[in-house]
Amino acid sequence: NSLSVAPTSITGTSTICNGGSTTLTLSGGTAGTGATANWYTTSCGGTLVGTGNSITVSPASSTTYFVRYQGTCNTTTCAPLSVVVNTNSTAPTSITNSGVTICHGNEVTLIASGATLISGADYEWFSGSCGGTLLGTGNSIIVSPIATTNYYVRVANNGLCPATACATGTITLPTAGTAISNNGESATCLVSGNNFIHFYHSSGRLIGSINPNGNNLGNVSMVSYVDLSPTLVYACNSGSLSLATSVLQRHFVISPTTQPSTNVVVRMPFNDIELNNLMTIANANSNPMDNLIGMSSLKLSKYSGPTNVNALASDNCAFPVSTGSGNTTLHSQSGSGAVNVANSFVNSISGSSYLQFDVGGFSEFWLHGDDFTSPLPIELKKFTVNCSNNIAINWTTSSESNSQKFIIEKSRDLGIWEWVGEQTAAGNSSIQLDYELIDLYPWNGVSYYRMRQVDLNGLEKTFGPLNIDCEGLLKDEMIVFPNPAKTQFTVQISVNEIVSGKLQIFDLTGKLIISEETTLKNGVNQFEFYEEQFKKGTYFIHFENQKVKINPIKIIVIE
Repeated sequence: NSLSVAPTSITGTSTICNGGSTTLTLSGGTAGTGATANWYTTSCGGTLVGTGNSITVSPASSTTYFVRYQGTCNTTTCAPLSVVVNTNSTAPTSITNSGVTICHGNEVTLIASGATLISGADYEWFSGSCGGTLLGTGNSIIVSPIATTNYYVRVANNGLCPATACATGTITLPTAGTAISNNGESATCLVSGNNFIHFYHSSGRLIGSINPNGNNLGNVSMVSYVDLSPTLVYACNSGSLSLATSVLQRHFVISPTTQPSTNVVVRMPFNDIELNNLMTIANANSNPMDNLIGMSSLKLSKYSGPTNVNALASDNCAFPVSTGSGNTTLHSQSGSGAVNVANSFVNSISGSSYLQFDVGGFSEFWLHGDDFTSPLPIELKKFTVNCSNNIAINWTTSSESNSQKFIIEKSRDLGIWEWVGEQTAAGNSSIQLDYELIDLYPWNGVSYYRMRQVDLNGLEKTFGPLNIDCEGLLKDEMIVFPNPAKTQFTVQISVNEIVSGKLQIFDLTGKLIISEETTLKNGVNQFEFYEEQFKKGTYFIHFENQKVKINPIKIIVIE
């Protein structure tokens, strides 16, 4: 009988993952008469776990295995091998921040929750399916989907063990359609970051877009209103059709949780047919300043609120009495184009365009022709030039809005004008204000004076001219122009001394329409009236005073 010779080693995978297995095989040595290879744990000859030249094991924890020969003649020593069992990572249980509805352009940070990772393991993120399109690694990722999307995350172990199962979450977006919003449709989006956030109504129709430029505006509501046709908006406290502006039939109200601290970008889409409608009406109205040659002529007026932020322009600064409580600011375009994917929109919409503006806040927005005269910078009530104290130029405003300054100029021939002086305007006022400027270097003979009022946005309006000759006597008289009057008319009264009296206007039946107490300067005095204060017909203008005789004059108001 032969003796057994002890095995020299054990071969097989010595490191496995929890739940895995490995096949162990003895190496070296020989089996003697009647000998078998016996496998043990705990110790050589300890707990018998198998026999034969090889065994397959699945230890739950790291374990040392021993193998020896046992036969008729002898029992050999053991060859040992330690099998290390790695603890697997556990799968994520959920995705934080998923299960929400966002707007197109919003970014969402998805975070894996509930997992444990072994050394060297990391997260893997997918869309489409678990193990589908790889989006990134790490505990969190930032996503900005363009449609409702399912996201998956798992733990990929350290290369030795298999990945875990996936947790899944969904980000829901409204449908992005191929049409512009209808009247009264709205959407609310969380607006922050540096991307364009696109507002879509639940129907899929596009309302507009905002790029917050790093501002956190919180939840922002955007509403579009679409009238049947363009609206004619009167200038503040003026019924003059020559100062009324036609506005696009589509307008917007935007309400943020927090107003921006720096300029943000807003995009306002509209149908091209709406622009054509505005061009037709604006180019035919009585105001030549709001004529349009195309989309490039459009500007934006923003009503600042804080009250009466709604779908109406009429209550921002209504004629004849302003009921608004804020101001209107004018903004030029910072961009424009077709609504399409090339211009960073989600979908292309045929027959539609957009205008882009940089604004410092949100409220009520109106699009219109190039030079917006509503609200009118000032409502001039009286403008006079008289010979007291050299030559004194006086004027009175009953209201001002965004008014910057008044410039007084004079001329000998109504062709060449020279600067006399200027005064800072009130900016915004709803009360009567009186101004005076003295020409310290008057000319001899007849001189003409005019006043240029300059708005904060650079628009100007000229009043006058008035003529004065301080070396001669003026004829006490009253004239009115234009006559007949269609949009507004001016009453001019010339006197040689300071007189007080009543300026009155009667209709043909003798009914008193207007009666104002006024003081005339010794010079030329002008008073402005607007035809919206009168119906079509004939009127008589009187100045009642005991010291001077001024003949009444007739004015005809036409349509």
